[in-house]
Amino acid sequence: DTDHGDAYYEFDLVSHASAEQNSSSVVAPVYNYYDVSVAGSPAAGGAVAGGGHFRQGTVVNVAASVNTNVLPYAFFNWTEYGAFRSASTNYAFLLNRNFNLVANFGLPQFTITAVRVPEAGGSVTGTGSFDYGTTNVLRAYPNPGYGFDRWQEGAAPRGTSHFVTNVLYGNREMTVYFNELNPY
Repeated sequence: DTDHGDAYYEFDLVSHASAEQNSSSVVAPVYNYYDVSVAGSPAAGGAVAGGGHFRQGTVVNVAASVNTNVLPYAFFNWTEYGAFRSASTNYAFLLNRNFNLVANFGLPQFTITAVRVPEAGGSVTGTGSFDYGTTNVLRAYPNPGYGFDRWQEGAAPRGTSHFVTNVLYGNREMTVYFNELNPY
């Protein structure tokens, strides 16, 4: 490209005019580059890979791998600023802007249920689904005419108090026994 209006002094071994005649235009493509950042939440839940600085139009692949060495973490999804992006551990996308991705890991939930014997004997609170390692308390409330007898898990006795405390590392089913106070 020439220096329109001789704003820049160009020369070659001959003269300024000679340098102007040898000037040429070059069309060079301009590429945008974008950043892809990846993180795991919580960090102990697993490892992430694939972040970096890439040219626009690149298909970027990010990956998450679960860490189950200490706790039974599971991969849930990829999000960006809280918005869902993918449920796959390997996520590929066409790059057209900066991305800030988070691989979400978590611990499983488990269910604790209570069977009432007899069913009309009373009610139980505290059943439901809870996160791994949660301390849970079941409470038995006898109906009028019934008394509380005991808790049992399978064949194992679990106590004679109106409440029983459990730490959930798997699904649990407790049985609460009520006795009729005036059976005659």
